Amino acid sequence: MLYFQTYTQNLAAFEKMLESLDLQKPDAVYCLGDLVGYNVWLNEIIEQIRRRRIATIAGNHDAKVKNLSVKQLEEPGRNYGYKIIEEKNKKYLATLPAHIRIEFQLNNVPLNILLVHGSPSVIMNICWKTNQKWNFWKYLKKQMQIYCVLVIPINLITVCSIP
Repeated sequence: MLYFQTYTQNLAAFEKMLESLDLQKPDAVYCLGDLVGYNVWLNEIIEQIRRRRIATIAGNHDAKVKNLSVKQLEEPGRNYGYKIIEEKNKKYLATLPAHIRIEFQLNNVPLNILLVHGSPSVIMNICWKTNQKWNFWKYLKKQMQIYCVLVIPINLITVCSIP
């Protein structure tokens, strides 16, 4: 399986990753969000994700699109990227789920993986292993039998334990 985020909308890096993807041919591919945000190739990236039918969850920037007012979109600066998103792509972003749960077996043992952007409860939550939110991860494992949680950005936390 391959998991990725869209490199803060860097089209050249995204295309290189897709070339590598085509060579490796993984069994499954998941995008962990942030198709939009800080660059000008937002529509191109969304269209590639859609064309390839890559399962994708909403990142905080993707979720932000539906909440921006006309006034915010007209402001110069950091919201410019959101302004140039085509309407069909805005509608697509609004359909992205907050998480994806994957259930499969590994060596005849059930394994559940939860793909999230930020945290399982709120996209913008940043869950460090050392903070009070760590109890939530313990809850996921005990009550929901989630044994692996993949979070973007990856440098924050990736928790895996085989039951």
